[in-house]
Amino acid sequence: MTPVDKAQALQIARQSLEQEIETLRALNGQLVEWKSQRSTVLPADELPAYLDRLRQGLRRAGVAVRALGVRAETDPRWLAVARASWSESTEDPEAAPYVVQPVRMHFVATGRFPQIYRGATLLTLPRPLAVLNRWSLQPVGGRESGELRAEFVMTLFLIASAATATTDGPGAAASDAPLAIRPGAEAEG
Repeated sequence: MTPVDKAQALQIARQSLEQEIETLRALNGQLVEWKSQRSTVLPADELPAYLDRLRQGLRRAGVAVRALGVRAETDPRWLAVARASWSESTEDPEAAPYVVQPVRMHFVATGRFPQIYRGATLLTLPRPLAVLNRWSLQPVGGRESGELRAEFVMTLFLIASAATATTDGPGAAASDAPLAIRPGAEAEG
């Protein structure tokens, strides 16, 4: 093999490796995007386990959970989004295999302020995305007791197959609009 032939073979091998590296970079970029997108929505089938983990964490924080639930109805400023995949939206909501759907989470608890505050931090963790719509704190019993009743109303974002997604409620209709506040809608509380 002549030196020119060796150089050409090395050049071809180098180009092949560069193409592989570019392919791996592109796949890695898609994986990072998928992970960040997936971390903001909760798969609908994971909702019961999420609520159980949340209930346990709140109890460990010293909060007495009185109510914790999710309903399909939601704040009218949120729209559902049809998704072709975890990272792509589609123009045709009927053809989309996934729907990112806002749902209302309602949480009522009692306890002292430090415990309620510590428990409330669990509601604002980055996964899944939960937007606080309204909250209230009221004394329970006398002021001397230090007990409070806390109520939080939040929007939680679920991803489900389009076939199983709920489309009732003011904010649950499938749309190709991004997950955002509807123009002109006012925030609650």
